[in-house]
Amino acid sequence: MKSPIFIFSLPRSGSTLLQRVLSGHSEIATAAEPWILLPLCYATRQEGILSEYSNSTSFLAISDFVSGFGKDEYNEELNNFVSSLYQKYCANGEIYFLDKTPRYYLIINDIKEMFPDAKFIFLFRNPLHIIGSIIDTFSSGGLDKMYHYEDDITKGFGKLSNGYNLLKNQSYSLMYEDFVAAPAHYIKEICTYLEIEYQSIMLDSLLERKITGRMGDSVRSNYSRKIDVSGLNKWEKSCSGLYRKSVVRSIIEKIPAEAFEIQGYSKNDIVQDIKSLNHHFRGLLKDFIQYKRGNMIFLFKRYLFHRRPRINLKNNK
Repeated sequence: MKSPIFIFSLPRSGSTLLQRVLSGHSEIATAAEPWILLPLCYATRQEGILSEYSNSTSFLAISDFVSGFGKDEYNEELNNFVSSLYQKYCANGEIYFLDKTPRYYLIINDIKEMFPDAKFIFLFRNPLHIIGSIIDTFSSGGLDKMYHYEDDITKGFGKLSNGYNLLKNQSYSLMYEDFVAAPAHYIKEICTYLEIEYQSIMLDSLLERKITGRMGDSVRSNYSRKIDVSGLNKWEKSCSGLYRKSVVRSIIEKIPAEAFEIQGYSKNDIVQDIKSLNHHFRGLLKDFIQYKRGNMIFLFKRYLFHRRPRINLKNNK
């Protein structure tokens, strides 16, 4: 294996589709969503994990252990370990393993340090489209599951932009909206970036292309024929309604304007798009109850997540 390829994106940004297309190349192996680097990177973070064994204590112990030889050596050994796992998927002599794990936006800097010679692809998508897709796909058309993904938009969007700023000189970026409008054009560019020959089969029979693993989103049946822009306006129906408009706008307002600019979007234009949505009253009470209930669940989980257990190092020795 030459190196891994990492797709950095937010959930519901089209990364499964892009992965499926790239997996059609004879030089690229992949698995659904490995997630392997998240627990490994968070092992040296004081915050971000709830665990039965007390992550706060684990952080102190691992930090002490790693200090005995240095973080660079630690990253090098993690590279060797994870690369050996990636290699196991390259059973047919593929030179790349593609890791598509949406929440890798949380550890872009760690991945850069661990895999400095990797290939990085940033996939951006209009956050209104992402919200609409989350409502349709993960929340069954309602707002009761929005709390689980709101941080992906309000915080993740900025983290993705910051990650791109960090890696823009050694990465490839594209917008989902552009990709579905001209897939062959962008896949050819990605192949050039990866230094491999474009293969036309990559865009054929996507539905029939199986990827190992249970994670990842389903691919629509029409992808067995072609990729097109037919779904780009679905978000309008999903985000319409007096209460939903206010929820969507409150989410968008939490994202810094510069994060939009880095990805090629305009915050002002997106706010205007929200204002133009239908402000009907249908489902208002249901949306209100679902969203508020979701917020209560989120706040309770955040309370559990951020509690600081007291650590008595003397008693732990």
